[in-house]
Amino acid sequence: MKRISDFRLGFTRLVPYVWGVAAAWALMGTIVMGGLLTWNIVRQKQETVQLALNEARTVYKKDLIYYRWASGHHGVFVPVTRETRPNPYLQDLPDSNVVTLSGQRLTLVNPEYMIRQVYEMQREEFGPLGHITSLYPIRPENAPDEWEARALEAFSHGATEISSVEEIGGEPYLRFMRPMVTEARCLKCHAAQGYKTGDIRGGISVSIPMSPLVSLFRSNIITTVTAYVTFWVLGLAGIFLGTFWLTQTIREREKAEARTRSIIENMMDGLITIDEKGRIESFNPAATRLFGYDPEELIGKNICSLFQVPRPEGAGEADCVEKGMIRMTDNPYELMGRR
Repeated sequence: MKRISDFRLGFTRLVPYVWGVAAAWALMGTIVMGGLLTWNIVRQKQETVQLALNEARTVYKKDLIYYRWASGHHGVFVPVTRETRPNPYLQDLPDSNVVTLSGQRLTLVNPEYMIRQVYEMQREEFGPLGHITSLYPIRPENAPDEWEARALEAFSHGATEISSVEEIGGEPYLRFMRPMVTEARCLKCHAAQGYKTGDIRGGISVSIPMSPLVSLFRSNIITTVTAYVTFWVLGLAGIFLGTFWLTQTIREREKAEARTRSIIENMMDGLITIDEKGRIESFNPAATRLFGYDPEELIGKNICSLFQVPRPEGAGEADCVEKGMIRMTDNPYELMGRR
């Protein structure tokens, strides 16, 4: 019964270690995964802002190309409609309003007017907001808001690009702005303001709605959190499932040991087991009756203490197995026992 009790004792000693490992996993897993999750959230937030910033730069470049095309042609003439009225700020320019030979009225649309109309269409179709602004605008509606005014002041001190996430109408937007540098083609409309080629006379402001990107960001975070929590739970479950499996293995081994022990203890023949050095490991009841010794008296002693065997000169009981005084063999042979 010694081995069964050893198994039980071993399992009892195992339980605190199992709970210790589980607690360590829970603590360290929470710290490590919490750190990874925080890093992931920060990284994905930065990527979300970067996506919006890339979109803002694309919109800006497109608008700048439109502007340069229109300014390169010194504006374009378009039919007068309800949406496109003659620009009152261009009345001092000669031929800002003309009539074709067929009698159709045309008005001059300068680059700022054209871009403003494009922004209005863009807002309805795609969502980004745009604004050409200046600290000294000809048209009052082109005056900067508070954020744009700070950006324009920064441009006067050497900044080449300003961006940040701000609220517009209660919604988050990535606001982006770059300066507008006066070119020779711009002087047709702005020379009267005292601008010269190379002067910063304003800026193009682009605002990208963040709500769609924020929704995607939140979806990614939920997926990441779910993956981390699942991994954490699976790790904890693995510890307890492993413990359960180990417990079952120990119990099965205990049952097998108990069955084997029952068979050995109820055998009519004496049965003694020894290790490779000849030390007695077990002694069944039939062997006790046969030799007259209790198991406690012999466990750990050499098997030669139970038999009369010829010993070479100088050989002790500890040498009897190694020197062949008792042979390890599958063939039975007789020995004289001691009581």
